[in-house]
Amino acid sequence: MKRVLVLGCGLVGGPIAVDLSKHENIHVTVMDKDTVALGRVHDRTHGAVETIKTDFEYCAVLSKICKEFDLVICAVPGQLGTSVLKSVIPSGTSIVDISFSPESPFDLEELALKHHVAVIVDCGVAPGLSNLLIGRALEDFGSLESATIYVGGLPVDRVFPMEYRAPFSPADVLEEYTRPVHKVVGGEHLSTSPLANVELRHFPGVGTLEAFETDGLRTLVKLPIPNMVEKTLRYPGHVKQLEFLKSLGFFGKDPVIDDSGSWIVPFELTAALLKKAWRVNPTDRDLTVMEVRVVAGDSSLKERVRTYRLLDYYDERTQTSSMARTTGYVATAVASYLLAGLPDLVGIVPLEFIGGHQVAYLYIMNYLVSRGIVVTEVNE
Repeated sequence: MKRVLVLGCGLVGGPIAVDLSKHENIHVTVMDKDTVALGRVHDRTHGAVETIKTDFEYCAVLSKICKEFDLVICAVPGQLGTSVLKSVIPSGTSIVDISFSPESPFDLEELALKHHVAVIVDCGVAPGLSNLLIGRALEDFGSLESATIYVGGLPVDRVFPMEYRAPFSPADVLEEYTRPVHKVVGGEHLSTSPLANVELRHFPGVGTLEAFETDGLRTLVKLPIPNMVEKTLRYPGHVKQLEFLKSLGFFGKDPVIDDSGSWIVPFELTAALLKKAWRVNPTDRDLTVMEVRVVAGDSSLKERVRTYRLLDYYDERTQTSSMARTTGYVATAVASYLLAGLPDLVGIVPLEFIGGHQVAYLYIMNYLVSRGIVVTEVNE
């Protein structure tokens, strides 16, 4: 029996724990400070998942606790991700991480190598599944001229004014809207403003969506691909609303003083307000749409362009959101692969590296198919 500890029981961490509990050879423990969230997981698994109420942000013995497990899955908000990883890595237990912290995961490479730990980073849908697909394409074609990622999690019902719900921490969503974009153009690494180069693009089954640049390439920028960019998808008009808030200073991170003399951080206030406005209600249904388009570096190839497409919806049977499925099940697929004892990995391991290995790629893709998450592939 393998033992897995899930850190975080939120909108994605909870479904991760539930999915892993379906494996007969895995015992799952989930840790969080939210008693209600822990109770939901306990009830949905009929007590099969062990729950621990604690605030691991301040848990001085986290590394000691993790030593008792075969694998740790980090599903905490992005602002906590790096600090939690620093606490877990010395335990010597390998990690699957979906936290999407602003810091580079390679900052932890030396620490991971020192403790002979594999840290599989950015194990979500994008970054995550997108990296896996690009890694596979790079291996298949030998070289790539370009890679473009379009991805978005959207509510099925468009409700005025923002026509958006946050399937994970609103603060993490705002980070996507404010963090500088790292992309590659003509072999040159550029850092530009987010929300730029807006385009309207049609997606089969969804319709016309608005695409704008965000900082989702992450570890992909280290690949020898001369042109790469990621674009987030929203319903048309979303960017204008964000630009309006930005122009008024709502995304600022420097404290300001109000009329009463109190200090306010605009970004934190905005995140708190949008947490309510973007809250996912029990009746809400969502979808995830992604398109990854790559162009082979060899111009003589007859079929040089490959497009991967994903369109996923809320699962009525399991009552699991699409974003939780497409993010969480990538993490559980990778976790299952690691626990099967197939790989011999150590250090910071991005999914593009795993995607380059056919056996690992097929294992993960087949796992996703078994959960109803299907990626189609078209070569032109």
